[in-house]
Amino acid sequence: AYHRPSMLNCVPLAITSFFKNFAQALEFNLQPGQTLVNPFASLFRAQFPAKFHRNPAVDRKAATFPSGEWSPNGRLRSLRRRARCTGVLPIGIHPMTDDHHPLRAIFMGTPQFAVPALDALAADPAVEVVAAYTPPDRRQGRGRAVASPPVKLRAQELGIAVEQPATLRNAGAVSRAAAYAPDIIVVAAYGRILPAGVLDLPRFGCLNLHPSLLPRHRGPSPVAGAILAGDDATGVTVMLLDEGMDTGPLVAQRVRPILPDDNAETLTAELFRDGADLLGQVIPVWVSGGLDAVPQDGEQATYTSRLERGDGVADWTRDAESLWRQQRAYSPWPGLHTSWEGKEVKLLEVAPIPGGTADPGTVIGIDEEPIAIGAGGGLLAVRRLQLEGRRPAEAADFVRGYPHFIGAMLG
Repeated sequence: AYHRPSMLNCVPLAITSFFKNFAQALEFNLQPGQTLVNPFASLFRAQFPAKFHRNPAVDRKAATFPSGEWSPNGRLRSLRRRARCTGVLPIGIHPMTDDHHPLRAIFMGTPQFAVPALDALAADPAVEVVAAYTPPDRRQGRGRAVASPPVKLRAQELGIAVEQPATLRNAGAVSRAAAYAPDIIVVAAYGRILPAGVLDLPRFGCLNLHPSLLPRHRGPSPVAGAILAGDDATGVTVMLLDEGMDTGPLVAQRVRPILPDDNAETLTAELFRDGADLLGQVIPVWVSGGLDAVPQDGEQATYTSRLERGDGVADWTRDAESLWRQQRAYSPWPGLHTSWEGKEVKLLEVAPIPGGTADPGTVIGIDEEPIAIGAGGGLLAVRRLQLEGRRPAEAADFVRGYPHFIGAMLG
């Protein structure tokens, strides 16, 4: 039988565990990309009401650590003030949930980018993923074959129940989710805003992975937005969802530099891998009450929009560096493309050449680059391209096949 020890009986264990964890805490040396993890989480259990996570405290400002992580000022001191010693948990009691069960989690996601987060949750023995939510199967491609979302395929491999509701905005869908009795819902690129009925289900709220440093680049295309803006760095945010578009309070962030060879596809994959790792560190501290969610500064918010095919059209009056960022931001779709002799030309690999000059849209050849195109400022070197109806080709090979391309005026 479980008997809660008195505070007096707790003291020897508390002192031993305190100095062990505190010594570990003193040894941490944050490197870029690392997270500060609460060393007191195994010793204290905070007494927060269930609604605390839905109505986060706002009495602290965020502090930035050398790694680029943030955490509320005085978080450890606050945790110690709010917490009490609970002694040794009986066998079978889980420290996360303080009951006889692991943390029950529903995962919501769609594309391949979201799979690492699902894998991280499924691999955690402290978490039981009771269901994976993803949109319905769709017909895709020229053959219009039915294709399942990658999250569904991975969930089936892991033996996780799959739910594919067309909408969550009806009583039936909410009741279905409630039947899983989730303690927490984790969202990664699900593509839909959760209604209040779903947000209110889990006692620890709904945590979302967003691939930007919120409040910058809210909306559906945050990675493209960061590259287009010429940001030196971006990151991934764990946020507490509300009914707005990426407006919920912030729980944790991890910073990643944007490298010259990054494009939206590669950078998105890296950010979601970072996010999966960050989730594994954040969730146990979050459910133990060791993290406060901090409201976003709406005055600092920027917004992105859904990508359309027309976004990829090259405007040759823009400077070469802007066109280079456009090509990277819109890779793989809609890409950067122009027209020549009534056909579309996809510019698959480009680079700016500062200092060179040519009329905007005019193709020239220079010693260093077989193909360069005049822009509003500088030249844009094209190293790989694809003519409509043809296979992708290196610039030198393309010019050998279409020598009259040099000197052409592109649309």
